Amino acid sequence: MNKTISLLLLIISVSLYSQQDIPVSFKNLTELKLDGFNVFFQSETSSIIRKNRNKLPKDHVLYIDDNLDKDDIVAIKVKLNSKTDSIFYLVCSYGPSYDPEFQFYSITEGKLVGSVPGTKIFIPGNSNLYLSGHNNSEFNMRRKYKFEGGKFIWVKQPFYYVGLETKTINPIKIYLNQNLTQEIAALPANYDIEILIADYSTIPYEVRYLVKTPFGLVGWTKILAGQYKSIDVEGIFYNGD
Repeated sequence: MNKTISLLLLIISVSLYSQQDIPVSFKNLTELKLDGFNVFFQSETSSIIRKNRNKLPKDHVLYIDDNLDKDDIVAIKVKLNSKTDSIFYLVCSYGPSYDPEFQFYSITEGKLVGSVPGTKIFIPGNSNLYLSGHNNSEFNMRRKYKFEGGKFIWVKQPFYYVGLETKTINPIKIYLNQNLTQEIAALPANYDIEILIADYSTIPYEVRYLVKTPFGLVGWTKILAGQYKSIDVEGIFYNGD
């Protein structure tokens, strides 16, 4: 299957369930709401703790009361794979400068096994993790990780779904391809658009976005995004340091 056909299928599939916060395949998971975090997990193989590290019993393997991590929330004990005996502590952490992530610690030694970025996590119990969050990215980024060989492996995607109905702040142009050649349309400021997907692969650190107009024209563009502040398009900004 070539890249063009894959792209068309992706656009169709994301439009079928765009804006759904909880996919149907995760409806059986239990949700734990914390301060700034949402954790979805299998209740049969997990148990809720929900305590800051400095509020744990002093003999607990994760107890801390004297550094920046003391306010991290120990959310649950969880199996990443329901068919194994390995259990982990899941800790929700903002890090030293608002870098939200989910950290996994060994039950026995309290050692950090690994961490994954995001503010919402789905743990279906099959060694896969699904995450979302607008942190250290320009939009709410959905990612998949696989726990394999004692490590968390990021499963890269050809494109990243954005699904943002927004409007332009400054005029932008949309083009035939990610190299931004062959103009399709020039869009004025204060113009309604929908951002469908993002492509990180064309040029390092220069994200390309696929944009749809109200009429239905579709084209690629580059959007200038400030740190914590939208510049070209409302809602597209780098939330991180």
